[in-house]
Amino acid sequence: MILSGTHTTAYIYDAPVTLDMHAVRLQPRTGGDQLLRRFDIEVSPTPVAQTQAIDAEGNALYCFWFIGPTTHLTIKTRFEVENRRANPFDFIPSAMSTLPPQLPPDERELLRPCLKTAASPDIAQLAQALAAGSDGSALGFVAAANGWISTNIRAVSRKHGVPLAPETTLSDRRGACRDQAVLLMALCRDQGIPARFVSGYLLKNDADPHELHAWAEAWIPGGGWRAFDPTLGLAVADRHVAVAASYVYSLAAPVSGSYRGNVVSRPPTHDVELAAEG
Repeated sequence: MILSGTHTTAYIYDAPVTLDMHAVRLQPRTGGDQLLRRFDIEVSPTPVAQTQAIDAEGNALYCFWFIGPTTHLTIKTRFEVENRRANPFDFIPSAMSTLPPQLPPDERELLRPCLKTAASPDIAQLAQALAAGSDGSALGFVAAANGWISTNIRAVSRKHGVPLAPETTLSDRRGACRDQAVLLMALCRDQGIPARFVSGYLLKNDADPHELHAWAEAWIPGGGWRAFDPTLGLAVADRHVAVAASYVYSLAAPVSGSYRGNVVSRPPTHDVELAAEG
């Protein structure tokens, strides 16, 4: 499936400010199941300097520097990706795909940040209950946890702010997509399954406006990184566009930066358009 889209991020300031360096992770990932066919980015005001690099986790990273006062910052991207994974289970789990997975030492060291956990007793208790009811495989546990969140955590819209702690989402029984993703990560990590946060877009079937979306990926021996969307309760196939992935939310944030000036901070606005071709 070919997915094309545009995304406009706009910051408006009540008075002139000076922008510090801004880091932007808005270029869709490429390789394997998702191939980037086209990407353009426009920034206003015009940066005095910019760089492009690949960060430590393989995400495309753009950095922009500015000079002079401004009352706005606008970042517009256009992209086209080819999604080649219609079947999210197109792999054969290896013998190491147990619960917990039996990871080789070098692989475990590489994935160590995605195994970090400080789960509360409530998270651990839920993870253990889900494990007891699963088939004893890593894939079976992730699917069960993903389905449990979709059924028991009410999806709500919360346009701004960092993800809530997984304990809060579990206690409140409600959360935005990024809150649900972090909860799924915590459940996976409690059972020794590496998990990471993914930011991107979801092609919707209804008339609701498109927006930024978030889900999680789990490392399944034999399948590598496999994506699960707890908001939908489904394994991710070809209707998602992955932009950035990280063991921690902050390193997958679309835009990060600061400014200097005596103004009240306003949340940015996001205008996303996404369509399927062919």
